[in-house]
Amino acid sequence: MTLYSLAYFTPPIVQTFGYTPVQTQLLTTPPFVCAFLLTLITAWFSDRYAQRGLCAIAMSVLALIGYIMLYKSLLTSVRYVALFLAISGVYSVSCLSNFALLVLELTRFDMSRLLRHCVLGVCLAFSFLAFSFLAFSFLAFPFSYRL
Repeated sequence: MTLYSLAYFTPPIVQTFGYTPVQTQLLTTPPFVCAFLLTLITAWFSDRYAQRGLCAIAMSVLALIGYIMLYKSLLTSVRYVALFLAISGVYSVSCLSNFALLVLELTRFDMSRLLRHCVLGVCLAFSFLAFSFLAFSFLAFPFSYRL
């Protein structure tokens, strides 16, 4: 859920910095480009040196540092850098630590290649289902709540 919530809530976070909607959309893009590049680098490193766990831990720490900076700081520049760290860490670790992939790698099940791909496909399908649920969970209601 963290991965998808970042995609939805990064524009409102950037808009709190005081930018116009167009500037907000433009400033939302660079953290995701950085996350894409870091994901490719992390995937290459973890595959090349067979250190998936170490990379997942490092990216988790990077995301944690970003979230702490985002939570504690009031400066716009620090919060924007924190978005880079949080988004890059979360996107990188989500590719490395897919639940099905970890289960299949850590337990070393002796299963056929077809079954392994089916398990990964089902996990991705549930992931997209969660994303779809998240997209419709923030619809505006025709009434307002008042106490």
